[in-house]
Amino acid sequence: MIFSLPIQRPWATALVSLLLGFSLAAGIPRLSIDDDLYVYFSEGDPKLQELEAFERTYTSEDYVGFVVVPADGDVFTPRTLEAVRALSELTWQLPYSQRVLSLATYQHSKSQGDELQVGPLIPLRGDLTQAQADAARQIVLSSPETLNRYAADGARATTIFIRLALPKPVTSEIYREVVVEARELRDAFEADWPGIDLSLSGTVVTNVVLGEAVASDFTTLIPLTVLTIACGLWLLFASAP
Repeated sequence: MIFSLPIQRPWATALVSLLLGFSLAAGIPRLSIDDDLYVYFSEGDPKLQELEAFERTYTSEDYVGFVVVPADGDVFTPRTLEAVRALSELTWQLPYSQRVLSLATYQHSKSQGDELQVGPLIPLRGDLTQAQADAARQIVLSSPETLNRYAADGARATTIFIRLALPKPVTSEIYREVVVEARELRDAFEADWPGIDLSLSGTVVTNVVLGEAVASDFTTLIPLTVLTIACGLWLLFASAP
């Protein structure tokens, strides 16, 4: 009997459905988006507790990465290496920066006789030469420690890693603060260095982007879905006798 009510009383059913929908939607303003991936785990989750204990003993792996892709497709040119060096210095300005790892900060060790010499892969100051760029290429591409870490896809790209020391507890506002600064730095650097394309990566960026994707769904896909359902119900009830 109840299943025939929508056909017998279509407009009454529509009104009740709308009232029920509006009452359920009253809680939407209280919804919030948390960018922390830890929210998917309960406080008593043993795996989460192991991870938190590990981070207390050592450090967390919160980082931002700048993927540097030169337009000429070769990282090991004087201009691109100078760009990597300049960007490596600028990334220290990001909030909570603790350590910067890149071709410009990598310390290369070599033996000469009975001595072990340790020094930067590329000079820290001054214009670079092609010979210095070629020497850096030879070192990076021949070492398992640096290959595919500082030079990827046949030396077509390189990444600058910025390890962060985020305050605890980490909040969505802290993640967004870092990503906003990183995006501003990316845009300003690309304007100053034409032919150098930068992309952001890293755990902090992933957390924020996932939250932004969910927020975009709330503001676009969900309203469109509700509108589609409403149109379908109107067509269904309008055709009822």
